[in-house]
Amino acid sequence: MTSIEDRLDSFAEAWRPTTPGDKIVGRVVDIDMRDSDYGDPYPIVTVETDDGAELAFHGFHTVARRELAKKKPQIGDRIGIAYHGKGEPAKAGMSGAELYKIIVEREESPVDWDAVAAADPGPDTDPGDPGVDVDLAGDDFAA
Repeated sequence: MTSIEDRLDSFAEAWRPTTPGDKIVGRVVDIDMRDSDYGDPYPIVTVETDDGAELAFHGFHTVARRELAKKKPQIGDRIGIAYHGKGEPAKAGMSGAELYKIIVEREESPVDWDAVAAADPGPDTDPGDPGVDVDLAGDDFAA
């Protein structure tokens, strides 16, 4: 893993796939947004590959942007991005979309925090549980 000091001394090279089958795999170390020449924002995901190189994936193509939005990569996730070339044009006279497949792996929490939050009944109502409803006035604990 590259240190933050090492990362400050360089800029990640842009990953520019040219051949169907080109891939980048590694750990997400940075995510940023940039405005395209057309004014539309797009994500840039910086990936530290297994050999320590940092490459920036500019998700400005429609399919790439949509795949990133669907997969929601986070810093620390392991990511794989594969370029699959141009697809068939949707209409005559148009060019085909640049096709990408993106896979994100992340450590899943052993606790379902959404279920914990949903099961929370609110203020402590169990008289046997000395939770937030305990009156400490007059106790030795009061300041």
